[in-house]
Amino acid sequence: MEVAEAYKSIRSHTYLIISFVLSLQSLFKMCFTGEMSAAFAAIGLFSAWWVYSRTSNMELASGIFFFFTMEFLQAIQYYFIAPELVDDISAGDRPASPCDTQANKILTLLGFLHICLQPYFCHVINSSLTKSCKYRGNILLFSEMFTS
Repeated sequence: MEVAEAYKSIRSHTYLIISFVLSLQSLFKMCFTGEMSAAFAAIGLFSAWWVYSRTSNMELASGIFFFFTMEFLQAIQYYFIAPELVDDISAGDRPASPCDTQANKILTLLGFLHICLQPYFCHVINSSLTKSCKYRGNILLFSEMFTS
């Protein structure tokens, strides 16, 4: 009988936790929009150009440009995000889920690759801002390992 009571208690607590999480979900909404990502992308592109034109620091400019591509990719992805994520099996010749489109799959893969390259470009930015030969040597070693 104790096991059954414990199970019942766990079930009721789980229900309370799920109800709490669902109520919190309705309070918080996504704060970024496609327009904001496009604005950040424009700022990033301008910043990369400005840094290169003023300092000729190609490493720093390429690092900033890389993060511009992140915002640009996000702005494009907002265009392909399904406004309502509902499965419509009776949709005819379009995919059953808006997430199953080829454009969404390609953009998701590009986003994944961008995330994979972020540590490298963080090192590129760091190396562009240092004068230490020892630290630059470490960055060059990391760069060679990455590109080999």
